[in-house]
Amino acid sequence: MKQILLYAGLLFLTSQSFGQCVATTLQIDAENMGELTKDEVESLKYLREEEFLAGDVYDYLSELYTLPVFKNIGRSEDLHTEKVRELLEAYGIEDPAKDHVAGIFKNKDLQKHYNDLIALGEESLSSAVVVGLTIEEMDIKDLSDALENVIKEDNIKAVYEFLLMGSHHHLKAFNFHAGRLGVIYSPQFLTEKEFKAALIKEN
Repeated sequence: MKQILLYAGLLFLTSQSFGQCVATTLQIDAENMGELTKDEVESLKYLREEEFLAGDVYDYLSELYTLPVFKNIGRSEDLHTEKVRELLEAYGIEDPAKDHVAGIFKNKDLQKHYNDLIALGEESLSSAVVVGLTIEEMDIKDLSDALENVIKEDNIKAVYEFLLMGSHHHLKAFNFHAGRLGVIYSPQFLTEKEFKAALIKEN
């Protein structure tokens, strides 16, 4: 069992390090910046706070439970929201999360999600892992929908695809711990088929 846990930990750390390396190569192509649609602007604003939501929840849960996955993935979420901030700045869009205070969101739907997720995560370690699965599933759904229906600008596509790759890795990590704890999770935002596909997706 220790060997299995060690392998899983190394696998996660490797994917996390790879993601950080990829992020450093995500440079905005200033010579090919088109005018964004209203929907693209709104998507960026929403995603900026959505990534903060994930990080804030994981930071909070890392104080309650010693399971390293919360702190490790929380660091990744800090990187994710920073990449979105860079896009907002490059395109001259007002940052809805400027001077962000942990747990406080301008978007009312995200505020409710945060409050509900924190309440669930406080119940037990198993519930906290369910929170992780819920957040990553929601992120995968939102990013996939945006890429398919909203985002046309190449600079934004590149960042969204990077964030989607991260969410797939995070979902796998939480699913691993759910299996260890005997947690049975039912997808809430994806279909069962989409959820299973996300768990085996190779990025």
